[in-house]
Amino acid sequence: AQNNIPFPLAEAVWGSQVISDDGIETEVLLAAQKAEFANRFCGLMSVIGFQPVSLQPSSFLDYNAYKLVHSADTEDTLMINVGARSTNLTFISPAGLFIRNVNLGGNSFTQTVADTLGKSFPQAEDLKISFYTGQAVFQADDPAVAPLQSKAQDFMRRLSQQITQSIIAYRRASNRAAPQRILLTGRGSLLSGLPEFLSENQKVSVDYFNPTGTVKVASRLGQGLMEQYYYQISECVGDAARLVQPDAMGVNLLPPLIRARMAFNKKK
Repeated sequence: AQNNIPFPLAEAVWGSQVISDDGIETEVLLAAQKAEFANRFCGLMSVIGFQPVSLQPSSFLDYNAYKLVHSADTEDTLMINVGARSTNLTFISPAGLFIRNVNLGGNSFTQTVADTLGKSFPQAEDLKISFYTGQAVFQADDPAVAPLQSKAQDFMRRLSQQITQSIIAYRRASNRAAPQRILLTGRGSLLSGLPEFLSENQKVSVDYFNPTGTVKVASRLGQGLMEQYYYQISECVGDAARLVQPDAMGVNLLPPLIRARMAFNKKK
């Protein structure tokens, strides 16, 4: 762990998950985060009345959600979760999984728009959302239209390049063929034209991952709300899947001091 985690173990909360075991070799995935970040997050959650009992790596949760929804599928699949700060690439096959994190997300797209238009980051974020969700009508000669379209193409091109590099690394590590399909999730994946762009560049089918079919919605919410936000709940479904799937994966990165405090509170 010390040789593979890029900061001292004394500063980390870490754990491991067995990925595969053929009786001769065992493949183990390490997960870690800095303890100060975990403590800060738990502190902020407690302020609003929540006590975290588990902090899970999101790639494991995406994997669990996929296995819950597509339990009968055997084709190799690449699940891409495009977030704000980074993108998780989870390669799923009958042999197991392979995970790679890319330091490219929606915030990097927003920052390039802000730099180009000379706006603050919040202003550029609002502009981006308004443009791509249709919340506001932009005239063709609006000075913001050309930069938004140009920077979107740049973002998709960079993401596709990272995907290609990740597929090469995956094939070298697993000796398997390239994934046969791509499933997108995460709010950043809603960028207009992204599925078509990736499909053309990667030469595979690209679709969105929708886990709502496995979820029973409370009457006060309604199925329509779930369909509207299906791209943001893969981790929630994946964590819930750990309650019903015996082979679900997970590594709890909750700091030891918080776990000890919770155990003591139960005894009290």
